[in-house]
Amino acid sequence: MVALGALLFGCSEHDPSPTAPPSQAPPSPVEPGTILLVDTSRVPSVQVEWTSEGRPERSRIERAIGSRADRTPVTTNLEAFVVIGGTRLDMGLADARGSTVSLGFYKLDNAMALFEGIDAGSSVTIEVSGVVFNQPVRVGRSGVLHHAKFEDPSSVIGCTVAPNELNLYNSSREGDDLEGRITEKTGRVGVLDQTQTRARVEADGSVTVIAVIPYELFQHADDRWKIARPGLFVEPYHFHIECEVLPAWAEELPLAQEPT
Repeated sequence: MVALGALLFGCSEHDPSPTAPPSQAPPSPVEPGTILLVDTSRVPSVQVEWTSEGRPERSRIERAIGSRADRTPVTTNLEAFVVIGGTRLDMGLADARGSTVSLGFYKLDNAMALFEGIDAGSSVTIEVSGVVFNQPVRVGRSGVLHHAKFEDPSSVIGCTVAPNELNLYNSSREGDDLEGRITEKTGRVGVLDQTQTRARVEADGSVTVIAVIPYELFQHADDRWKIARPGLFVEPYHFHIECEVLPAWAEELPLAQEPT
């Protein structure tokens, strides 16, 4: 098992089967205050799905929890990693009692499309399932966050920008602006609340995170061209989704910013 933010190294195998892993007994209750650890003996499943010419394109693999460097090809142009930690932790916004489940991707070839042949106006579904902890957990109220990063500011925004402005953030909870870090130039607050993006704890105690992201939301919020059709805007070279989970015994702390 590994504590929050630790880096582990593992291997994975391609598994095109859409079937879920066998169900296991949920984690046993623990004493309040017990540190939350992820069970690295359980290998999560990763799935990516989009539509091309009206037909679903779907790829599924098993990917052990590790570091951002532990990546496995999942499509013709994306390699995936699963880590504990993410944007909220990096920004100092994570609950110290909890943990953050993150599923991320890097392009294999930045000149190629993220999702080959994706239909205009369609969405991408990203899923990680089978993440197990050493105790019962629940999903935090902060919801699912989508983060993407761009490489060339001149092609995206057209001028020299602050390094943070090459990041893009799409949140799923109304009012969640990462304590002021999501602005009109760097993201869209609460936009994923309008999709079927969600996280849940399964009957066996494992965590599943699903993000349904309209393809147009991969365009930088400050992109000067404002054309969201495939092939007509600069795509990020990296993106990830994340969701915070808390021990079942932990009381929910007040949100930094409640919806108005």
